[in-house]
Parts: sequence; structure tokens; C-alpha cells
Amino acid sequence: MLGDNPYMQKKPQGKFIVVSVVVSNEQKDAVTVDASSFKLVDKDGREYSYSTEGQMAIQVGNGDAKGFLTSLNPGITTNFEIPYDVPKKLELSNITMKARGGMTGKEITLPLVVQKK
Repeated sequence: MLGDNPYMQKKPQGKFIVVSVVVSNEQKDAVTVDASSFKLVDKDGREYSYSTEGQMAIQVGNGDAKGFLTSLNPGITTNFEIPYDVPKKLELSNITMKARGGMTGKEITLPLVVQKK
């Protein structure tokens, strides 16, 4: 179950994996960061998009709308929590994260470090 607000909590179809991503803008102008630019990929190449319902539950719970079309000015570094609704049997050790900078940006693979709360 995701979310601190009892009226906006979201139950996953499988299980939620919440990934904390640190984004830094080293460009000379503002960039727009969106959770849809980040996907989890399993060892079979299946891609998992972020959960919009899970994102809403997090945002309403903590009052922070970061992660959905967030403008980031030059020199700013911030973190985002991105929830994914994945199959219950998906092993965390078998996934990577792909990220794309904007609509036409180059796709990169990011390392994941598992931290259980």
C-alpha cells in the first residue's frame, strides 16, 4: 500500500517498487524531468512504466508533486521517488533502470542499489 493519506492510498496489482532517483541539471537552461522518462527493465527485456496511481498516492501523502513534469533550473540537484507496480515474483536483483533525457534524448542504463526499509 502506498501513500500516507488514508483516502488516497493505492494498493498494487502486484507489488510496488519505489525507486529514489537523484537528478542534477548541469545544462545552461531549465530542463523538465518526468517520471515517464524512467523505466524498469527485467532480465527478459520487459519494460515497466511508473505507476501514475502510486505517484499520486505518494504526492498527496507528502504534499510534494516532484516527478511529474518538474522544471529543474541549472545547477539544481533534487531527488524523486518513482513507484512501479510490478509482478509479485519479480526479483529486484534482475532489474535495471533505463532513462531518457526528454522526447529525443539518448537512452542510458542506470545502476540500481536495493535498500529495504
